[in-house]
Amino acid sequence: MSPKQTKKKKRLQNIKQKLHYAPIMPQKKGSSFPYFLLIFLFIMSIGILSFLYIIQTAPTLNIQDFQSSQSTLIYASNGSIITELGKEKRQNITYEQLPQTVIDAFLAIEDSRYFQHHGFDIPRFTQSTLQVLKSREFSQGGSTMTMQLIKNTYFSSEEKLAEKTILRKLQEIYLSIQAEKLLTKEEILVHYLNRINFGGPTRGIQSASQYYFQKDVTELSTSEAILLAGIINRPNVYNPFMNLDYATFRRNETIDMMYYHGYLTLEETLIQKRIPVEHLLVRNKQPYQYQAYIDYVVKEAKELTGKDPYLGNMIIHTSMIPQTQQLAEKILSNQTKIHLKENMESGFILLENETSHIIAIGGRRDYDGANLFSYATDARKQTGSAIKPILDYALALEYTHFHKNSFIGDYPIYWPHTDFQVYNADGKYHGYIPLQQALSASYNIPAILLLNEAENTIGREAIIDYLLTLGFDHPMALRYHLQYAIGGDTCTASPLQLANAFSMLINQGIYQKPTAITSITMLDTKQTYYNQTDSVHLLSKKTSRDMKSLLANNVTKDYWLHTLYRLQDNYPVYAKTGTSDWGTAGRKWNIPDYAAKDQWTLAASPTYTIGVWVGFDQGKKNAYFKQADIRYSYPTKIANQMLDEIMK
Repeated sequence: MSPKQTKKKKRLQNIKQKLHYAPIMPQKKGSSFPYFLLIFLFIMSIGILSFLYIIQTAPTLNIQDFQSSQSTLIYASNGSIITELGKEKRQNITYEQLPQTVIDAFLAIEDSRYFQHHGFDIPRFTQSTLQVLKSREFSQGGSTMTMQLIKNTYFSSEEKLAEKTILRKLQEIYLSIQAEKLLTKEEILVHYLNRINFGGPTRGIQSASQYYFQKDVTELSTSEAILLAGIINRPNVYNPFMNLDYATFRRNETIDMMYYHGYLTLEETLIQKRIPVEHLLVRNKQPYQYQAYIDYVVKEAKELTGKDPYLGNMIIHTSMIPQTQQLAEKILSNQTKIHLKENMESGFILLENETSHIIAIGGRRDYDGANLFSYATDARKQTGSAIKPILDYALALEYTHFHKNSFIGDYPIYWPHTDFQVYNADGKYHGYIPLQQALSASYNIPAILLLNEAENTIGREAIIDYLLTLGFDHPMALRYHLQYAIGGDTCTASPLQLANAFSMLINQGIYQKPTAITSITMLDTKQTYYNQTDSVHLLSKKTSRDMKSLLANNVTKDYWLHTLYRLQDNYPVYAKTGTSDWGTAGRKWNIPDYAAKDQWTLAASPTYTIGVWVGFDQGKKNAYFKQADIRYSYPTKIANQMLDEIMK
């Protein structure tokens, strides 16, 4: 190479270096594409993982969960509903029971595209989401009725409302879509209406219909359906019993939505708005009607099934006769001719003799709440002479030489092993007298002699067994001694116990445990309990006949100044009274010594028996019966009025 060529080559190399003509290196193809792919895969992974998390943490969908537990329903003997029990008042209905106007009202205000979407209404949810972003407040407005059913079934309870979170909302959507694959629209709608809250303890449209209007859901008018549809948005705020103005405002909103969706014409809309909400309502004026009876039924149901009726799912049939129970409550609230004095209390029970079914319970005065102390079933009062036919005369006729036409001595005696002389109430002795006179006049000495004779014949233990079999309390029976002959000392009983024992005398000597319930059916298991108890033949038919004869004489023959003649009627009546006193314990309240504090009347027709107690529960001034009160005989008047009602 010549020097000239060499020089030229060097010059070209220098130019290339200046122009950066570096050798072209091979580049990696698509070097930016993997970044987009990675981002896409990352987002997809997050979405899939989030979806899997939503599914995994969501409750397991089971269509059985939508079956709402019903309230316990208690029925009277005539098939009418006495009450429904439960923390939540609920009665389930079927789709066929829903009037079309009810369906229209709920669709208009709650979910207008219900029959078009598949559990999730995208346009409505989108609109709701935009509202959330605008107001920055979490709204429930995008929920379909299917989503509300899911929420109320799986995410809400009485103690805890559903949390307002995006996760919970997404789970609602997921479960709603699944539910619509398993159930028809009609099935979902009726589950929703059976479960929804209508204010207070009321759940389900059937219970709401009865709560607000005292009618069945099948009888709802358009106006009533509209009111119910509006309430559920904020059930306690829009409860018309509580907030009439708010309820009216919401009712009108619902009317507007029905017009907007074409369910009402303009004329119908104007007519509906002119109807005052208060004119639609029918409030139960007696919220505690039958409560004494209901409380006893609840107690008995727990014993029979081992379950609490307030948890629902029971159908309970009872022997209560509504008009007789209503009379009992009127008597105790002084709404009849019988006017108990202000400081007097009372409790009584009416039974059917043949079955020992409880027909009516007079629990106490002012029975204005649930689970109150009942003087008919819970109280234990000294029986006084009311025990005499059950204990003294019945056992003597059954086991000793005495019969109904026997004579017995009425003469001075002393309590065994003491120096205390026994007296009759009139302070006199009457010599050798017929048994029927001794019972009618309620003399103490013949009663003691008869029980003493029975004890000598069959023994003390047999008498204790007799008392226990009759349903008297164990402590009372085990403490038996001769003072029980006149209902003294610890000889105490409730009106229920005395009445049922007395009915045994009328029912051929056959004892049965008293019951208010005839049957219970469990709605979930369909198991039925029948409240049947074994009968015990305690006395012979002859003794029963003789006792009925003696007890009838108490009413028809006046051997002594008593008031049982008031029970005379066109049907046979068998009766006995009883009285116990304060002794000297009332002195601290200036109550006269031995003033009467308890009065009893046991009375029976051939079909029914009633046991009535009237008395003073607490020691205080004037807490005793004056002579005029004793002659008036409040318990006898109550017995007469109740028997006349049931026998007419």
